[in-house]
Amino acid sequence: MGQWSILIVLLAALIVPILMARFNICSVPTAVAEILIGIILGKSLLNLVSDGTQLKLLSDIGVVLLMFLSGMEIDVSALLPRHGRKSVDPAAGAVMRSLQKAVGLISPDLDLTGASGYPGPGLGGTSGTDDAGNAGTAPAHLQSERDRLRQDRQSRREEIRDRRRQIRQAARDGHQERARRLKADLKDFRTATRRQPTLLAVSLLAFGSVAIISTLIAVVLHATGLFSDIPLAVILFSTVALGVVIATLTEKGVLQRPMGQTILLTAVWGEVIPLLGLTVYASVSGGNAGRLWLIVLLFVAAILLLLRFRGILAWFDKVTKATTQLDIRLAFFLVFTLVAVATEVGAENILGAFLAGIVMRLLNPSQATHDKLTSIGYGFFIPIFFIMTGVRLDVRSLFTDTRAMLLLPVLIAAFLLAKSGVFLAFRSRFSARNSLAAAFLTCTTITLVVPSLNVARNLKVITQAQSSAFILAAIVVCLLGPTLFNTLYRPEKQESAQRRIAVLGANGFTFTAARDLKDEFTQWHVATDRQENYRLYDSQISDLLYEPGLESRDQGVVEGWLRDHGFFDVDVFVAALSRQGEANDRLALLAHKNGVPRVIEWRDAESDTARALRAQGIEVFNARSVASSALKAIIESPAAYELLSSSSFSVYDARVTNPAYAGKPLADWPMNRELTVTLIRRGGRFIIPHGATMVEPGDVVFLSGRYEVAAPFVRLLETAGAGPV
Repeated sequence: MGQWSILIVLLAALIVPILMARFNICSVPTAVAEILIGIILGKSLLNLVSDGTQLKLLSDIGVVLLMFLSGMEIDVSALLPRHGRKSVDPAAGAVMRSLQKAVGLISPDLDLTGASGYPGPGLGGTSGTDDAGNAGTAPAHLQSERDRLRQDRQSRREEIRDRRRQIRQAARDGHQERARRLKADLKDFRTATRRQPTLLAVSLLAFGSVAIISTLIAVVLHATGLFSDIPLAVILFSTVALGVVIATLTEKGVLQRPMGQTILLTAVWGEVIPLLGLTVYASVSGGNAGRLWLIVLLFVAAILLLLRFRGILAWFDKVTKATTQLDIRLAFFLVFTLVAVATEVGAENILGAFLAGIVMRLLNPSQATHDKLTSIGYGFFIPIFFIMTGVRLDVRSLFTDTRAMLLLPVLIAAFLLAKSGVFLAFRSRFSARNSLAAAFLTCTTITLVVPSLNVARNLKVITQAQSSAFILAAIVVCLLGPTLFNTLYRPEKQESAQRRIAVLGANGFTFTAARDLKDEFTQWHVATDRQENYRLYDSQISDLLYEPGLESRDQGVVEGWLRDHGFFDVDVFVAALSRQGEANDRLALLAHKNGVPRVIEWRDAESDTARALRAQGIEVFNARSVASSALKAIIESPAAYELLSSSSFSVYDARVTNPAYAGKPLADWPMNRELTVTLIRRGGRFIIPHGATMVEPGDVVFLSGRYEVAAPFVRLLETAGAGPV
């Protein structure tokens, strides 16, 4: 019977994902489906599978590998404050390409004057009046944090007053649609500039609320006599299934957004802290409280293993063979070493496996290594664990136990109620709809609840009927959580504006760029000092500002106005105010001085000044040169025009600084299939890439694809310390 049981379980493990793919069942986690098929095959219904010694061994290895792979999902760098320069956004490349398109579409001699319309109001309290009113609100040299915050608040108040003045002016001139749009923009500005807690703070607040509410629920259950073990109930209600959360966020494309990162951090706390609590609980309940301090030795062993094997995976990549697989052997050595240490010091083996996963993650394995370990775990052992969990469930006894039946709906409500604090914590930064979606997603608890109940049953602190009730409640909640998240979640407005571009100069070139990029999650700041251009483009460029004298006024006054109106708080700054180079030179240098990551200057001709600006890191855009290059490219390749004129598909560049990608061959990169690496620039030479091409730190890679796919990956490549997703 034992051999047949193994065969049936393996057949079920094969059929479950096939059926889910065939019927497009995407909202149900695979683990839940495997437990359900186990219930059908086990003693609850068909009784085709018996829990023999061999299946028990395979199941035990499965739970160990489940916790190991969960540990590998922990990005320790995400829990630490990040310092360093601002990440460069790929928006600059998109702007340059749009300007290149404009060269072929707009004649350099086009006369932009003579349009009719109404003159817009001056900004910063000006309508061609006193210049001093625009000089800013505080000296730029103030370094005190208190003074800086005071200056920020003052600037925000003045910006709000200016926007209200514009609204009144538009209403007086009879432009009701413009007034309505300005009111909506003012509301968005006040929301966006309100001080917000950090993502880490929100996640800590969210899990703290979960722990408090879980404790209150456990006390109520104890008082009513439904479940007497308060510590175990707190652990079970406060867990979050990290693996299910990551899978859901990745499929939804939310993982790299602020909302996704906050949910991920909350899930990390919801896996790490309950697991540590379970270890303490098991030691105390098992009569090993006096040896609890020995758990420190487990962490010491993990640190020693990390120090001993740091950097060895890079060497393994050079010497390993298909028949040796040294990286996999090292992974299993780490797992069973720390599991053995955990058992010896009185801790749970799943804690040792979890720490082994964190150590393996910190050793910075290649994506190929990660894929192989995932294949071993989720391809064989872990499905057996979940199926056997369902096989061991005795649903019949649950239905005959009145007390357990009363417990089931209460537990479902408790799992949902325990995460209600997540909604309130996320509400401090995100919309009500998305905060509710996050609360439902964090309700998923199956991957840690099941191992925790195994520990509790081994300690004989919970009955089989109670364990079955907890597992069934967790299954119901896991069915609801991802489904409701996918239904409720909508991208935040501030998340949609993933790149910020400032343009000084409203003309044919910049108008074409703004028109092509307006639907690509871009936030624009555009200003002009020419009244005729303001009248021409005001109805076509959202939030176009008119400020006389930007070309001729004192540099300090212009710098203050630009700073107050957010033109330096952007990813890309384009100086295209004048055909004469001097004004654009001054503006580009001001943006560079104020720390804008990418500065682009429009010039009509090449000069020594342009070369000097390039030496300082300013990108000089020569319209005539670009037009000539574009014509040459079109002559050589007719398809080049389609690429240049496309507003959705383009080429992006990224300097690789992320250690999770640098030093690895392209074949090991986890990339969306819609992206293609077309070229690599190393120093002064270009390399045509292949799968075996090793990408070195500092290489510039050129990717082709759609912006919404390419932009998050470009940011990931340029972010030091972030792991692959």
